[in-house]
This record gives sequence, C-alpha cells and structure tokens, in this order.
Amino acid sequence: MRVLKALADAEHQDFPEAAKIISRDMYMDDILSGAASLTSAKSLQADLSKLLRRGGFELHKWVSNHPALLNDISTSGYSFEDTQSNTVKALGMLWKP
Repeated sequence: MRVLKALADAEHQDFPEAAKIISRDMYMDDILSGAASLTSAKSLQADLSKLLRRGGFELHKWVSNHPALLNDISTSGYSFEDTQSNTVKALGMLWKP
C-alpha cells in the first residue's frame, strides 16, 4: 500500500483523478470506485491503467455494472465474472454488478 501511495503522489501531476482514487479507494488489492458518467468512468479506467503501469503494476481484473467499460479495455481477456450467479468477490464479499 505504501508503494502505491508513493506512486499516486509521484504521478498526481499527470493523473490527478486516478491518483486520488488510488489513495482513497484502494483496499488491499482491490480498487472500488466509480464515476458520475460513462465518459468519466472510461477516462478514469484508462488513467488508472496508465498510472499503475508507470509503477510496473498491471490491473487485470475488471468488473463493472456497465458492459461498455468491459468491452473497451485492453485487458478484456482478464475481466472476470461468475457466469452462474453474476457475482464477483471484492474484499471477501459478494457483489452483483
């Protein structure tokens, strides 16, 4: 967590919103966040990926309640979903996006 916080601080200039999300909405190895519009969510998704890549991290599990956020990501092969119940685990709890 300390490394991610330092990365967010270092990259705040280029990715202000993504840096805020990493500092505020990251728990263990999950980022649980959102946006007010689909456009904002897509922008945040791209910026989070770019910011974390600068530190050598790659996000590889994506879940969203909007399919467009899963269709457009470069890591779409890694998006995950329990096809039986349409639920995923976040912080050990089930979430139905």
